[in-house]
Amino acid sequence: MSTDDAIRQVLDICKGDYKAALRLVLIANQFYEEEIRLLKEEASAGYARGKIRKPKAS
Repeated sequence: MSTDDAIRQVLDICKGDYKAALRLVLIANQFYEEEIRLLKEEASAGYARGKIRKPKAS
């Protein structure tokens, strides 16, 4: 989906109300930022640094 399509979709959801559309996008952004923060906390330190052990070949 292009950025323009996403903007049209948000405006359609908000019935053309730009203020409501901006509020919707800001709230969604806060939600996703919190999700990323929680996922980072759950990831191991080695995984977060990119140091993942590769399984031994059989």
